[in-house]
Amino acid sequence: MRMLLSCAIVVGLVLVATAAPQKKGDKGKAAAIDKDLLVGKWQTPAVKAVKGAKPPAREFTKDGKCYLGSPDGKGPRLEGTYELENDNLTIKWAGAPGVPGEVQKYKVTKLTKTELIMAVGKRTETWKRGK
Repeated sequence: MRMLLSCAIVVGLVLVATAAPQKKGDKGKAAAIDKDLLVGKWQTPAVKAVKGAKPPAREFTKDGKCYLGSPDGKGPRLEGTYELENDNLTIKWAGAPGVPGEVQKYKVTKLTKTELIMAVGKRTETWKRGK
């Protein structure tokens, strides 16, 4: 019995010792976000206190363009480009003639088929996949 217990302990120690250790450079490094999941239309959840108002929608295309505006596409709409590197999302909005555009930088904290959560400082934005 002691022999069996000793063998189990030794095997356990060998398994723990041979497990792939995490490199020092990998600690705190964010996992890459799947760029393909970002492509599509995203909407903010409706605000219950504001009746009749449609929340804005974002659209990200495969060719690196993005749009922000009314979800039905009938109202005004901002156009820009985006880059997603690891979990860093940079959006460059086009400016009006003679006016420089704006650059927004987000940290993507969650991206699934149905949900996009982005953070800027302490502020968090939650978007749901649109139709």
